Amino acid sequence: MRVSDSNQPWCNLFGQMRLHVAFSFLILCGACSVKTEPPPKENVYPMTATIVSRDPAQNSVSLDNKEVPGVMDPMRMDYALRGAKVDALPPDGTPVDVKLHESDGRYWISDVKPVTATASPAHR
Repeated sequence: MRVSDSNQPWCNLFGQMRLHVAFSFLILCGACSVKTEPPPKENVYPMTATIVSRDPAQNSVSLDNKEVPGVMDPMRMDYALRGAKVDALPPDGTPVDVKLHESDGRYWISDVKPVTATASPAHR
């Protein structure tokens, strides 16, 4: 028995719907199977440095830092500052103790405080 011409649009519609449902199912399965990687580990180190200059527009500070054993040789480097504004830091030329943060090869600093008369955390 042959399907009449008047029924063919319905057959095409149901065929298209099945195709859309199958395609949607494949997309959903693919999206659910994607594994997310854990965020990179953040390492924090005490560091002693001297403030060289600052850039308020970027909220970054240039430091001439002492060695951070096993992490970084003494050098002058620009660091993004988090948790404070560079305008609130001690004046340029001031020795400071900071927390050096590293995650996935990116560095930034926080907790900038002038070096006190006692030994700095980087040298304890």
